[in-house]
Amino acid sequence: MLRTWILIFFTALALMATSADAKKITRTVVVDETFAEFGFNWDSSGGMYMRFRPFNVDGQLEICAVYLDEQGPGWLKRANLNIVVLKKAAFVIDGKTMMRNLSFADTVSSDLKESKLIGQRANCVATRKPFPTNQFQYGIKVRDGRYQEDG
Repeated sequence: MLRTWILIFFTALALMATSADAKKITRTVVVDETFAEFGFNWDSSGGMYMRFRPFNVDGQLEICAVYLDEQGPGWLKRANLNIVVLKKAAFVIDGKTMMRNLSFADTVSSDLKESKLIGQRANCVATRKPFPTNQFQYGIKVRDGRYQEDG
């Protein structure tokens, strides 16, 4: 019974993530080899695989991303957990947070894992922050050990 309620709760969170908290998509771009990779696995199986990249649009920072839910037993529950993780994740440049809540990222079929998402379309959002003028390092930051897969 508790597991059913937890699944319903995460399903509700997933629906809210795609509506109320969604950032305005400024455009979509095709993923190529210049997109960085990010991913993780839940303890038992399944997980997430993402490609992302910053762009300079008229001197402003824009972030583009697409991801897939890796399937395994119970993958639907993990797909909902993945959305929770995306909402809490941050895009960072040189350790500084440029944007929180990456739930804007488009999701595609897990059948595309072998392609590493090359050729897929990624959603982009503007950050309203200036694009760095010097060389920089960027990535996705999530809090380790914060999320737990029950059951």
